[in-house]
Amino acid sequence: MDTRIVQFFSRSATKDDLGINFGNWRNYLSNFQEPSGRTLIIPDPTINKDTADSNIIYRHYSTVEHYFQACKYLLATENPEFFLNFNMDGDIDRNPIIAKRTGSKTYMKKNGFSLNTALWNSYKDLVMETALRSRFNTDPLFKKILIKTLNNNLYLLHFERSSSKSYWGGAVNKTSGCVKGFNKLGQILMDIRIGS
Repeated sequence: MDTRIVQFFSRSATKDDLGINFGNWRNYLSNFQEPSGRTLIIPDPTINKDTADSNIIYRHYSTVEHYFQACKYLLATENPEFFLNFNMDGDIDRNPIIAKRTGSKTYMKKNGFSLNTALWNSYKDLVMETALRSRFNTDPLFKKILIKTLNNNLYLLHFERSSSKSYWGGAVNKTSGCVKGFNKLGQILMDIRIGS
């Protein structure tokens, strides 16, 4: 069976072509989507680094995006306590666009925070994988979609307009049909589904 490239992002067009009676499956793969259980449950990185599995404390987040942006503060700023604002009990709105904006360099600079970019770059892949694995293990619809994309031999490409410059996604070159961009988000999703 040939591999088919499928692009996804938070505003993907509705198309029921996966065979699960859910046309918004491409949108649902986005980090901006709330999981079917309404919250994302992830081990708390501040408490769990030195504890046994039986003592793991979990925090609830609206989306993967909330967790990802929270970890910037926790792991790569001098204000790690600010990460608590991103969880379900925090002050950051449930809207993932606001979470993303609050984690941006512009917001940080304007509000007196400083992101250690080199340090964050050393953590960001692990943070993303942790969030996506947690979503896979706690969100049955997300898991169903990923397994179905594996069964249908689909290459998952997180669409980003910056294409060849993109780290988390990319685009398809209309002339060659090749993927431009690193597509790290798509790669993590495909790795997770293989391990299912």
